[in-house]
Amino acid sequence: MEDLSTSECGPCQADADALSRLLAKISLVNKTDRSAFAVDFCNASFIVCIRLPDGAEGYLLLLWGNREDGFEVTELRENLRTTVDFPRDIYELKHILGLWISSVPFEGHLMDEVGNMTSLRLLYIRGTIMNGTILKSINNLTSLKALDIIGSSQKSLSFSGQLPNLNLPSLELLGITDAALNGPFSVANLMQIKYLTLEPADLHLGSIPSTLGHNLTSLVLENVSLSGRIPDSLGELHHLKTLDLQRNNLSGPIPMFLRNLTRLRHLRLQSNSLYGSLPDGFGSNWPDLEELELQENQWGNFLQLRELYLEWNKLSGTLDALGLPPQLKKVHLSHNKFNGPVPDGLAECAELKELVADNNNLAALPSSLDEWTSLTTLSLSNNNMTGTLPSLSPIKRLRMVDLSCNRIEGFTGNGSLPETLEDINFDTNALAIIPASWHYLPAAKKLLLSNNSFTASTWPEWFETAKGYCANDRISTLSEAKEWLSAKEPPDWPVLRELDVSFNSLHIDVTDFLQGFRALPSLSNLSCAECQLKGNLTCAVLYHFDRDDGYVTFKDSFKALSATGILTLAFNHITAVDTSGEPLKKMAHDIDLRNNSLERFDVPDSPSDWPSYLNLKNNTNLRLFVNTTMKIKDCAELTAMRDRGIQALVRNPNWPERSVQIASEEETS
Repeated sequence: MEDLSTSECGPCQADADALSRLLAKISLVNKTDRSAFAVDFCNASFIVCIRLPDGAEGYLLLLWGNREDGFEVTELRENLRTTVDFPRDIYELKHILGLWISSVPFEGHLMDEVGNMTSLRLLYIRGTIMNGTILKSINNLTSLKALDIIGSSQKSLSFSGQLPNLNLPSLELLGITDAALNGPFSVANLMQIKYLTLEPADLHLGSIPSTLGHNLTSLVLENVSLSGRIPDSLGELHHLKTLDLQRNNLSGPIPMFLRNLTRLRHLRLQSNSLYGSLPDGFGSNWPDLEELELQENQWGNFLQLRELYLEWNKLSGTLDALGLPPQLKKVHLSHNKFNGPVPDGLAECAELKELVADNNNLAALPSSLDEWTSLTTLSLSNNNMTGTLPSLSPIKRLRMVDLSCNRIEGFTGNGSLPETLEDINFDTNALAIIPASWHYLPAAKKLLLSNNSFTASTWPEWFETAKGYCANDRISTLSEAKEWLSAKEPPDWPVLRELDVSFNSLHIDVTDFLQGFRALPSLSNLSCAECQLKGNLTCAVLYHFDRDDGYVTFKDSFKALSATGILTLAFNHITAVDTSGEPLKKMAHDIDLRNNSLERFDVPDSPSDWPSYLNLKNNTNLRLFVNTTMKIKDCAELTAMRDRGIQALVRNPNWPERSVQIASEEETS
């Protein structure tokens, strides 16, 4: 489409006189303005002169009368804000390509002469108080591509009467809304139609037309008394992006052929009488789906629906809009745009086993979870949940919970968790305390608490005992006994394998932190990166005293961690590592101490006592204190120490003066 000036648009000038008379009658221009209008027709704010791709020249007449809509094309006159008769002069316009009337108080009705406006490509009438019917003569507009009529909610001020069968071979858009028109209605001769919207108050269409053109992109038939089943012919409309059949009386199941409509963005079937089961793979073929409305149907008869999978779409709105039936067992809605709370109706699904709705905008859990007695998986990560959530303890069979990447501050009551939980992920929230009820998690295998709000004042003092007893295998003094007896019990997490509390500003001593977990028999992955840990890492974490059948026993710590585990303490403020000669590998198989403030590192007697992997990089002040009795087999060991980020080898000043021995070939063979 090409814009034209008055001199370039000959047909436009031919309509100048008729149009100036018309505009004067409705007081849009006065007599003084009429002469200027006749000279420069295309420069008026409400005229757009154009040349279409098919070569046709003419103009668009834009009568937009509502400034609140943001339109300022039409220069409003005071008289235009009162009712005015629809001018018959408009039918004399021979070269008009588009007539767009919006929010102008025209009254009266269309005349048969509308059929004389054969140049029209666009006819939009919205927000008037015109009435009467749509005449058969409109079929004379064989070049018309868009016909959009929006009436009034007041029937007496809206179009009414019989809607004629339209024979408009070029029509691509037909919209009729809020008009008291009635059928029957046929679209048999609208084979070029792409957008069809029928929402009139009294139009009784009865059934969905079976002769819709294959170019149809949007089909909206709202509240037009449709009945029966959704016809198979819709399955052939492969270009369809919007299908809206809401507020009718359609019955039967949702048909299988809807899966063929792979371009769907909007599917609205609410407020009908649909029943049965959803087709297999429902929703899996709609990668661009943004809106799905299924509520207010007869899902009480939806006896077969057990599993609903709608991941990776663009669905929005609340979950209430899905009209979820009560017998659901699995609901997977991740990677959409659902908002609002998880509805209480879903909380009443007593058979629900899996609720997975990650990466949405959901704001809260239901107020009560007492009915979720079968739920084993609850995954709502990366949503908008804030504040205090209801207690999860009623979910007696829950095995996995992922509420990461929200803004949760805690849970009601004492915050207790179901004893069945195995996988717990509360990463990236606003938790400030670990509830005392979490002391006992008998089934937990993974506990992820990174990036929360734990501090030194809120961190539990689990199993902290006085430092320095690691070289003794017995409690020998009364003060030692009192110290040990006053220590809080370690957390009872017998099968926990992974614990991550990274990115919490704990500001506590590193040994005190590790003491709390040294008695966990299964722990194989412990992370506290960037936790503001400080102080010295000592042998106090390598052993612990325990009660065993009434006896106090001396035990090795970190059994699983030392065998195959990973200890990550990077990006802290740890200043020294001194195990008093004890093998460092007793702490963990792999140790990451990058980016700390290490200045001192006392090396065990033998390289075989080192962890399998030790990362000491970016500790710029680090010096390695070497036991003079250790035998370095070859230069590769020194190179390995250098690669760990150690800046210099320094002899331990407490050891006697002896040369470091380089082992002979016989000793190393």
